[in-house]
Amino acid sequence: MPAWLPPLLALVPLLAGLGALIRGLRESPSLHPGIGILLTIAGGLLITIQTPGFASFGLKPRRPR
Repeated sequence: MPAWLPPLLALVPLLAGLGALIRGLRESPSLHPGIGILLTIAGGLLITIQTPGFASFGLKPRRPR
């Protein structure tokens, strides 16, 4: 899989969550967003920035002694 594909695919839930949040806030400014929208945005953001060329949250293997 090319390195650019995972961040591109992660933008789909990120933008969908942000779009739902913005649309809900336009209809009702006192809206309290649900945990689902917030987790979708957070998950999309984490996957987007976890690309091998930018940042990685994975553990590095130990060197043998």
